[in-house]
Amino acid sequence: METHTHNDVLLQWSAPERLPVARGKKWYAVMGALVIASGIWSILSAAWTLAIVIILGSAMYYQNIRSRLGSNTVSIHKDGLQVGDRLSLWEHCTGFWIYRHGKNVVMHIEKVRGWEREIAVVIDGLDYQNVAEIMSNFLPYRGARREKLLDYIIRICKL
Repeated sequence: METHTHNDVLLQWSAPERLPVARGKKWYAVMGALVIASGIWSILSAAWTLAIVIILGSAMYYQNIRSRLGSNTVSIHKDGLQVGDRLSLWEHCTGFWIYRHGKNVVMHIEKVRGWEREIAVVIDGLDYQNVAEIMSNFLPYRGARREKLLDYIIRICKL
């Protein structure tokens, strides 16, 4: 990992690790009912391991959504994008696109290869057009790209 000087940073901001999601009492009631119904169904059908997976998975998921959102420092450098302590070099990226989720603006960076094929970063407290202008110096803007279907379903279901 290369170290960067402050002069190397073109733009820097702090962003939450993931988009904040507001879940109401109705959401918890519906999801709780689904978990209980699935658990009862798996017990009645003698699928004990499925019942254990449903109970433990639900407990882990609940613990995860109740945990506080962390934040990352995002910085655009001359040689790449750094999110937290991970630097993605421009040579390993193919393009970027930006779109809005209500009040939140999200930038996606598509990578050539690797486990993490796409980086999603919340643009918080900045003009997203300024971010796009700086990013377009290094990567092509993919204006036709939109949210993936699975991401859309996850967002709509508030998962």
